[in-house]
Amino acid sequence: SFSENFKDRAEQIGEETAFELGSDINNAVMGDVGDAYLWQNQGDARVRSTHEDAPEGLGGLVFLFADPPTEIDAYGNSHTGNPGTNFGCRCWADTAPKGRKAKRHYTVREKKSKKH
Repeated sequence: SFSENFKDRAEQIGEETAFELGSDINNAVMGDVGDAYLWQNQGDARVRSTHEDAPEGLGGLVFLFADPPTEIDAYGNSHTGNPGTNFGCRCWADTAPKGRKAKRHYTVREKKSKKH
């Protein structure tokens, strides 16, 4: 029904807004700790292919806040940003391990779906 769909959509918007706020706070705190971060994902089935663990995605790689990675989806749309900045992203920035060099000018492309 309309009211159920409206409620579901409201919950989705609330969840996305909460993740975005949490990401903004996390990125601000991490930015105070250092200039580099480790890209972390939720590790579940909802993680998009570009955010999966490396080598296919960004998970587990180190980046600079000032030089975030670019992801390109299957339609050619691109987004450059730190964890949690792309619509619906639930990833976060974690402390970069000592001695790990940050990737610079990094781009990852969405894997083609087997459904296509």
